[in-house]
Amino acid sequence: MAHKSWEEGDCFTPEFISDYSWNGYEHDALFRNDGNGRPFTDIAHVTGIDLDTDGRGTTYLDYDGDGLLDVVVVGHRQKTVVLHNEYPIKNNWLHVDLVGTKSNRQGVGARLTVRTGDKRQIRDMRAGGGFLQSNSLPVAFGLGNATQVDELTVRWPSGIIQSLQNVPVNQTIRVVETASK
Repeated sequence: MAHKSWEEGDCFTPEFISDYSWNGYEHDALFRNDGNGRPFTDIAHVTGIDLDTDGRGTTYLDYDGDGLLDVVVVGHRQKTVVLHNEYPIKNNWLHVDLVGTKSNRQGVGARLTVRTGDKRQIRDMRAGGGFLQSNSLPVAFGLGNATQVDELTVRWPSGIIQSLQNVPVNQTIRVVETASK
């Protein structure tokens, strides 16, 4: 009879993890915030992102500059999958590229707040988000049918706070950290 080392607690053997998948092949999920205070809705099955993979990480980015966030999925011992967003309904958007002068160069740790009418969105500029994942640069905001950003506030890691008013939509803007608090 063959020795099964996993029976003795060794969990890194092919007998234990089969084809090297630690979690099995599960369908990926994509959750939409419906903005009503209720739990998120899984819309993966209608968007095509419900891949049956051994997923390890994802990142969202607008690689073609059309304002729609595209998705890159990295799997264990699998080819990377790029999902190009071709959603026909065009909502407004704003991308913010941060340039730190007193803080770090990419503004990691900055908090961005966008106000459109009575709605606020907050994003924290982070260097990563998990195993095999990073965040896209610039920081992306979906604005729905808002025709302008009433106020964009950047709170830099240095403590400097900058605000811009009446920012036009559907563009990438660069915010350079000012030299003083």
